Amino acid sequence: MRRALTLSLAVIACASVAPAAGARGKTVPVRDPGGDATVIAVIDSAFSPYHWDFLASHMPQAKDSDRSNDLPLTTAPDQWLDGFPSPAAFDSYEGLDLTLEEDDKDAQLEALDAADQDEWAKVKPSSRDEVNYYWMPGTKVVGALDFGGNQIHGGSGEHGMGTTSVSVGNIHGTCPECLLVFISYSGAASGEAAIEWAMDQPWIDAISNSYGFSTAYRDRVYSGSNTQAQRRATERGQTIFFSAGNGQ
Repeated sequence: MRRALTLSLAVIACASVAPAAGARGKTVPVRDPGGDATVIAVIDSAFSPYHWDFLASHMPQAKDSDRSNDLPLTTAPDQWLDGFPSPAAFDSYEGLDLTLEEDDKDAQLEALDAADQDEWAKVKPSSRDEVNYYWMPGTKVVGALDFGGNQIHGGSGEHGMGTTSVSVGNIHGTCPECLLVFISYSGAASGEAAIEWAMDQPWIDAISNSYGFSTAYRDRVYSGSNTQAQRRATERGQTIFFSAGNGQ
């Protein structure tokens, strides 16, 4: 069963179970590992997936004693996430083997990032006509796309670091149980391409946007969006957020 979202991006996830035959003909619930997964897309400049906010091992599900609610986050999302498209839907589809530090809370994010330059070099930009999709095994990042030509990743001071942490962070987030699709952008055209792709993905439950383009009235006013696509996505059940101050 799909989820209902609150306006704060905190989400009430309803477990999806299917009946299975048990001993002596009894019916026992079997958890669908992707059936109760809530996916938030964040569109921003860059972020650092090395922070404990994004590690699979630090998600609430991984820290409780119930192993049945753990998500298979070392496995490609097309293998388990409800509604996820076939890899054939993308021009490329690849996992990034990142250097994750699950035990040392003082590990420097920038040093971990620097150790993975060969992995980051694999990332190709996406556009309206070409979608290159990446996921990060061992993290809650089930998707990362570079619509802005900035390679997705960055340091702890990136604006996208704050928006992703407050949305889905294990430690600082309003929905620590949620999964992340991070989409980078660098301007109005790439921002529009990014959100239109996300709005066309029914398996993404919510989209968080924290940016603005226009000088018609004042700086950082958002304008020019495809409102019809937003209406279709909203009526289908997707929730779309813009930060206060980015509207007219």
